[in-house]
Amino acid sequence: MLKSVSYIPSIFNPQPLGKPGEFLHSTRFAGDRLYAVTFKKIDPLYVVDLSNAAAPRIAGILEVPTFSDYLHPLGNGLLLGLGKETAPSIGAGDGQFAWYQGVMLALYDVSDPTRIQELYRGTVGKRGSDSAALHDHHAFSTLKIGNSTIVAFPARINSSAMTSPDPSYYYPWESSGVMRFEVRGTAPQNAALYTLDNLITHPPAPQSFPDPSTTNGRAVIYPNATIYVGNGKFWRLDGLGKSAGPF
Repeated sequence: MLKSVSYIPSIFNPQPLGKPGEFLHSTRFAGDRLYAVTFKKIDPLYVVDLSNAAAPRIAGILEVPTFSDYLHPLGNGLLLGLGKETAPSIGAGDGQFAWYQGVMLALYDVSDPTRIQELYRGTVGKRGSDSAALHDHHAFSTLKIGNSTIVAFPARINSSAMTSPDPSYYYPWESSGVMRFEVRGTAPQNAALYTLDNLITHPPAPQSFPDPSTTNGRAVIYPNATIYVGNGKFWRLDGLGKSAGPF
């Protein structure tokens, strides 16, 4: 039987988790910490101290113009967040919201929760882009190799050569496949986020459908290759950036 042992806010720690009108987008428990992201117009990333289960407290907050739908602790004070870039609304409704933009992967330093820092951020595509990993964390893959961590997730990329000044503009589909990144370093003082070769599986052509990048696409990472599986087919990207498939 489950039993409530504490709440946020409480008489001991009255600070609430989130602001009025915000939605809770992601949570991740790691040891005696809870990482949580709420969002409406700007994203607060919260670190909650759970060392005293009877009196949890918010230990730190970071506000950035993005939000994370999935949080992945790397250890040693490093945290990855996968979500969306955002842009404030312009003259729409009450103006108290933001338009989703491209898919975002960010690396955070959470070693000191009172001084959370965004170390690096990478963006894939523009408004309309999406990823299966934003809806199912099983589509987010990692592999630790030495002092590096390889990250892969499927994505549909919406983009174009032009950039609209209207943040609500929905860009056309450009391509789909597996997006790959690498976190080099194992601690905040030496960690960096790099973009690797992508595996493009579906260019914009009628025969490209159905596209698994936002549904059942999954990536399996090996030291010298990445395998992408979706809709009963698979593709391969080798260590030299050469792709093959579908099979």
